[in-house]
Amino acid sequence: MDSSKAGGTDDMTKTEARNAINTIKNSKCSLMKTCYELEIRKGYLALAYDSFKECIEIELVGVIKYDYAIKMKNAGQVHMSVCPEIPMGEVSEGVLRPLYRLDDAKGKKSVILSSRNTVISESHGANGNGDHRIQGFCSTR
Repeated sequence: MDSSKAGGTDDMTKTEARNAINTIKNSKCSLMKTCYELEIRKGYLALAYDSFKECIEIELVGVIKYDYAIKMKNAGQVHMSVCPEIPMGEVSEGVLRPLYRLDDAKGKKSVILSSRNTVISESHGANGNGDHRIQGFCSTR
């Protein structure tokens, strides 16, 4: 998949959609990014499915469940609204997913920024090194 289109609104071609399905099956890259793009860019339509759910339940049976795929898609959506300049996958989906229920991007970003000191303080306690990826993410926003 062309990463320059990540988060774009152009619909996927059939080839892009098929590549997305194969990527998920083979776990070659970020599941969050691939599920996000497959749904947002309507890759399921390119594969002749009526919905993202139908596509996941047929194409990925035994690989991932729809509930998990939608959680990954939601985390990707939060990522794109909070930190689109950071490559998807660098911020844990476990951090992003709970923020999906917040109403706006500003609120989501506010939660991430307000949690910065807690995360850094806790990481300094264990070994004194800190979590530089989270610190770098939060301190530049």
